[in-house]
Amino acid sequence: MKKLLIQIVACVAMSFLAFGCGGDGKCHIHGTISNQYDGKRIFLKPFGGPATSENVDSVVIRDGKFEFVSDTTKMKVILLDYHFRMGVEQLLVVTEAGDLQVEIGVDSRSSGTPQNDSLQQWKVRKHIYDQQFPPMKQEVERLRKAGQTAKADSLEEQAKSIRIAFNRYSRRMAENVGAGPLRDFLSSMFPLTYKRQMPDSTYVEYDFDTHEPIGK
Repeated sequence: MKKLLIQIVACVAMSFLAFGCGGDGKCHIHGTISNQYDGKRIFLKPFGGPATSENVDSVVIRDGKFEFVSDTTKMKVILLDYHFRMGVEQLLVVTEAGDLQVEIGVDSRSSGTPQNDSLQQWKVRKHIYDQQFPPMKQEVERLRKAGQTAKADSLEEQAKSIRIAFNRYSRRMAENVGAGPLRDFLSSMFPLTYKRQMPDSTYVEYDFDTHEPIGK
């Protein structure tokens, strides 16, 4: 009987280790940050919409670590107290059920749950895009001011191709991740079309990638 009891306890312990805290249907965020921020507050707040005392959580950093627990699946942001945010990247996460590992620093990142793993892949791709596209647009403006129209036109086409490729990559990810906050986020950020109001108060639909009116 005693041997059987030991075996049962061992099985329960192994199950707990296998499934972690995420087995309770909540999002358990386990964070690390430089211990220079010990004693400072770090926040978990909604992405978009009002931030109130009811929907913003905060904890004090201890030994370079912090934890949050969320029982709703939403897009949220982890960020330091505004007095200490300089040089620290805020982190966009999805509070889906499971154990989420996050690192907060110059290059913040997350991993551990399906939507957050996909979101991290998207952020890496966006980082590459941000390094390429804005500098190219600035160079296009410089070339135009210098009267180098041909070079400006050529570079602008290259920049356009990079932007369209990133938009399409983001839409493909939205299609592949399944229903949830990440799909909603990407779909709203990268629609196929958008509408613009004209001076006569009518609306014209435009292609999101080319910014050209549809049907014209």
